[in-house]
Amino acid sequence: MLPNEQLQGLSLLKLSFHDKYVQQISANIYAFVQGSHVTNSGFVIFSWGVVVIDSLMTVTLANRLKEAIKSVTDKPVKYVVNTHFHGDHVFGNQCFLPTSIVGHKNTASILERHGQLYVTKFTKRFPKLERELAKVRVVPPFLTFDSRLRLGTPDEGVDLLYFGHGHTSGDVVVFSAEEKVMFVGDLVFNAIFPTSDDAVISSWVKVLERLEELNPRILIPGHGNPCGKKELGYMLQLLREVLLSNELIRGGQIGINEALENILGTGGIESPYGSWLYPERLACLLGQAQKMG
Repeated sequence: MLPNEQLQGLSLLKLSFHDKYVQQISANIYAFVQGSHVTNSGFVIFSWGVVVIDSLMTVTLANRLKEAIKSVTDKPVKYVVNTHFHGDHVFGNQCFLPTSIVGHKNTASILERHGQLYVTKFTKRFPKLERELAKVRVVPPFLTFDSRLRLGTPDEGVDLLYFGHGHTSGDVVVFSAEEKVMFVGDLVFNAIFPTSDDAVISSWVKVLERLEELNPRILIPGHGNPCGKKELGYMLQLLREVLLSNELIRGGQIGINEALENILGTGGIESPYGSWLYPERLACLLGQAQKMG
């Protein structure tokens, strides 16, 4: 269940739990939240069928998600949207075939060229999941788009939006304009320092600024609990601080250790990130800013 501090801003909702991992966000929107830092997904139910957002990392998890959907509705899954190419969000695609797998053209291209390499990397990173990951058959999105795609009808559906290179080169946002609910993938981590190996930090900031302009009410992040505009603001503030610190480091005004202390709040400066998980990722964020901007 959402902790009390995360319920702020969601007080108009009655959150109900149909499955251990399922949180009802609105009348037809559900988040599949595994807890702590583990990957989230979700689904949206319409009269014509279901849109799934991210298929998770293993066949077992993908099938668990399918069972969760069945616990809520008997409508068929019509689309599975990949928010980006990282394996913890897409390795379950095969379990939803022949349903249309949807994603940005960059995500499709990366998975077509390097998908099996990423399975190998994940196997090395998560050796306890070797047997599970051996079952993965990479299925890239085969319904792709460039900047915007509507799934459904003009009156009943969701919009897939692409605003540029952020966490990866193919980050897709799934937006319900009617509900002001947004599935943002790994563009937003809630109370967790993000990974950044494939990021362009300066562009990521611009993407989050575009999200703020849409005035979302609720966001389902790639990792962490469902949240609101405040948490989107924290993520944006963090990336801006990373860029500013990078400029100060380049100018010789501060060193890397001082930059880390300032952002984390351990250098006598108050910080909203003091309790965030994986603070060791901050050094990687700074390194990525130095390398890619």
